[in-house]
Amino acid sequence: MNKDQEERRRNIYRFMIERSDNTPEALKDAAYLMKQNHILRNIGLRFCNENMTEEESERLKRREENACKRCEKVASRYGCRFYYQSDPRGAAVYLMPSEIIEAHREEIERWGSVEAWLESHYYPLAQSFEYL
Repeated sequence: MNKDQEERRRNIYRFMIERSDNTPEALKDAAYLMKQNHILRNIGLRFCNENMTEEESERLKRREENACKRCEKVASRYGCRFYYQSDPRGAAVYLMPSEIIEAHREEIERWGSVEAWLESHYYPLAQSFEYL
């Protein structure tokens, strides 16, 4: 692991610990989200690069939906909104602190949804969970 990767990992752990009163649980959840990022990125890669049968595609979609539900559950415990970026060229899992959503409420409403706003503005504000 190089210095940049180690720094990103420390930042992820720091982000989770700062939003929790239970450090061991926060570290466990951060590691879990990094694993889910890896799973979701691989799903995105498969959708982009493989010719699948309808059955395979449906099975993969269910797996993707279940992983997203698990991430949403973890994110909500930390007062964050989960965002899934299905483009496999970067991180798949992002958390957005609720205070950022509130600070940009008017702009988000102009875009119509948090997801639309995220896709155009959010990445510098997000905590991404790159699997290192």
